[in-house]
Amino acid sequence: MGGHLVGWQDIPELILIRILSYCTIKDIAEAAKTCIRWYQISNSSTLWRGLFCRQFRVKYHKVKLKPDSPGWKDEFCRLSCTVPVVCTQHINEHTNEVLHVAFSNDGNRFATSSKDGYIIVWRLNARLDAVVEFKENMIDHGWVYTWSSKFNKTDTLLLVAGVCSEVDGEIAVFKRQGSDYEMLCRVTNNPYDVMGDWVSEHHFFSGRIDHSHRPGVFDGPAGVLYMCGVDPNEPPDNNNLLTSPIVKNQILSLLFTEDNSFYMRYLIVTNRNQFHPDKLFDEKRNSEPEMNLGDEQIPDPECHKILQDNEICLVFLTNCNTLAPHQLGFCKIGPQNIQRLCDIRCPEKVIEMHGHIIGMSLCPDSQLLYVNVRRWPENCVLSSVNPPAIAQEIELRVVDLQTLTLRDSVFSGHRAFTFSSDAFYIYIDISKDFVSSGSEDRSARIWDRHYECCVGNLEHRECVSSCAFSPTNQNLAVSVSDDFSIKVWKSKALIKELNIQQAQEKI
Repeated sequence: MGGHLVGWQDIPELILIRILSYCTIKDIAEAAKTCIRWYQISNSSTLWRGLFCRQFRVKYHKVKLKPDSPGWKDEFCRLSCTVPVVCTQHINEHTNEVLHVAFSNDGNRFATSSKDGYIIVWRLNARLDAVVEFKENMIDHGWVYTWSSKFNKTDTLLLVAGVCSEVDGEIAVFKRQGSDYEMLCRVTNNPYDVMGDWVSEHHFFSGRIDHSHRPGVFDGPAGVLYMCGVDPNEPPDNNNLLTSPIVKNQILSLLFTEDNSFYMRYLIVTNRNQFHPDKLFDEKRNSEPEMNLGDEQIPDPECHKILQDNEICLVFLTNCNTLAPHQLGFCKIGPQNIQRLCDIRCPEKVIEMHGHIIGMSLCPDSQLLYVNVRRWPENCVLSSVNPPAIAQEIELRVVDLQTLTLRDSVFSGHRAFTFSSDAFYIYIDISKDFVSSGSEDRSARIWDRHYECCVGNLEHRECVSSCAFSPTNQNLAVSVSDDFSIKVWKSKALIKELNIQQAQEKI
């Protein structure tokens, strides 16, 4: 080198980036204060891309920057500070396994369902801590336990699905005015795991097993899907809520096969208006009509208008040649379904998942469907009596609802241990940037939707059945578990923001 001394200023940039890549984030921040050159290198996109990949275990050569992101440093900070992974409240109000949590659309409250029979609505205070707003013991109404719940779009009505026996269930609808709740109606929902879903502000779906015979069409039990309309202005029948005023429209008749290889479970309602014109279903109907028309019925005006103005699609779990749910079924309904009861023997569209499906959920814009599946061994033979063995690893897959095709994305890391006959239904929830799922391994997982990497691990003492994000602030989440507990989780950024607000209020 001819006796020439080499200083830090002479070291090539790539070598400095390599050195800094082994430093802590705090050390890199200190190095940035040294001089302009070190400041520039400490903010290098190359450096932060490597740090991002190492921290979140993403393959460097495959990762692509999120389209709307300013840069890799911003992404590192986003996933380090805005994921709700800090438990700020541990609640033990329920006395049995907590099965489900659902937020209101305004993000101000959430409802929990449990095997103790209670539906509890929690209100979030200024510190975003949960306090009990309402609770009802549905055992007093003949239920065994509550199963799930869902608010309507304006959060004025709360649909609660429950279990009454091994097969039978009910749906109850509560009216909310401020912090006051009143039960408006209860309707039969068989089997109970149809669950039900809102289709409009005051209309929801429920199911019922029909044992009546229809000569010339079908000679066995069928599942009937009802669109139920509830009028919040009508007083409830407090003496017998089963007879309270409610409009019930028969929409579909699901004809069971002899081996019960077709059924509808875990119903989700979506609107395909955003995919108009919807050629996927129109082409199939023109070429292969799958429906038999039954007797005419008098259409209910409100129900008819809902089906006339929308492209309503039913999404549900179903099966073929084995009792375990392993297929996603899709059925589009319209005005013809209210004027005549339509008999169907199979879904209009089916996606085979090659395993036991244990959960599904729509993303906020209803473009994608996220599905939890425990896969079967390759080339396994399906049996109507004994379903195949299922993997302990849970794969979270993604379905493009516009094309009804399965994407290559696989979110992994959570596990289950029960056999197929006892497999838990694990609820999924999706926010703008994140997706969450419970797991039998005592933790809920949070993944980033773009990078498909795990960014959060929410621990409990037993199986986590459900985890949900606030729809108005994905920095806040709630998880529920078989350990009887509810946990409220906040991000580091949200905690800092709340502390600043509290400090300003004290000044």
